[in-house]
Amino acid sequence: MTELQFILNPLPDLLPYRPHPDRERVEDLSNQWTRRYLGPLMTRPEALNEFLGQRLALWPGMCYPAAPPERLLNICNWNQYWFFMDDMAAYTEHLGSDPVGARTAFDSLRQITHGTHTARLAGHEKIFSALFQAITSDMPEQLAARFVADLDDMLDGFEREIELRSAGYVDTDHVDQLIAARLQACGMLWCFDLSEYGLGIDLSNDLDRHPGLRRIRDLAVRQTCLFGEIFSFRKEYFSSDGMNAIAALIAQNEHSLQEAVDILHARGSAAEHEFVAACDAIRKSDLGQRPEIHAYLDEIGHQIAGVTRWELQTPRYHGPEFQWDGRLAGHWKLLPGETLELG
Repeated sequence: MTELQFILNPLPDLLPYRPHPDRERVEDLSNQWTRRYLGPLMTRPEALNEFLGQRLALWPGMCYPAAPPERLLNICNWNQYWFFMDDMAAYTEHLGSDPVGARTAFDSLRQITHGTHTARLAGHEKIFSALFQAITSDMPEQLAARFVADLDDMLDGFEREIELRSAGYVDTDHVDQLIAARLQACGMLWCFDLSEYGLGIDLSNDLDRHPGLRRIRDLAVRQTCLFGEIFSFRKEYFSSDGMNAIAALIAQNEHSLQEAVDILHARGSAAEHEFVAACDAIRKSDLGQRPEIHAYLDEIGHQIAGVTRWELQTPRYHGPEFQWDGRLAGHWKLLPGETLELG
């Protein structure tokens, strides 16, 4: 590809956007936490300011409007930690091409969440343990258990991505495998556990009994992940990280960039339409008459709308000079330093 540009057709925008009213203050508090705890772990002098410039703590403020500020702060800090770990896992000089090293690192995190870690904690493991305890100490037992299981699932997805990267993407079914791995790792079901945490509810029994309610989470994961592949492509392409479905479609199936974008756009749009229909069906059912179910469906809808808008504007994906114009469509040119909106 000599020139990277594509037309982003209008996004469905079927769900109301409702940011948290205290998001900027909480973002500032989370950035102070990041400077204190994550900053010393970064290897380059400029890395911390670059990291904070991506406005990673704004993501929860755009996605969890009903959370009390103290719980929103925990979610923001948790989010910053996982973006830090995502950067570690994405680049070959860290864990990105070392499946054995990645498994060792992730097994240590699993031991912390399962209460079996016996070695003295230091570095990012110590930070992770403190964050995990701060959140799960305020969760009902069943919700905390689901949170641990969903973290396990995400770490399994991280490992699968790293295995694919180290294998050089040689599998003929690579695109489908990659999308499945991205849905597992990037979709992060625990995000919706945190919706319950923010709302102060526990729907564990309802999720066990009602497949339709579980499908809501699956569709939300699919929508956010598929559109996220489009928005994050520039960053991943210019950092030589092939763990992106657009890159896979181009490399394996000989699609153009525009065709690959259109394929994922169609799949993400379909998922959003299905999500709305599934929510409507639940609201009309006996289950949907309960106020906590209504609140849960609303909160996940707000999360989908919020993460879409965050991904459209974050410097993490579009460069430090990028200024989003608020449109949910556009003509983008992708450069090493930034995304340009051409009209």
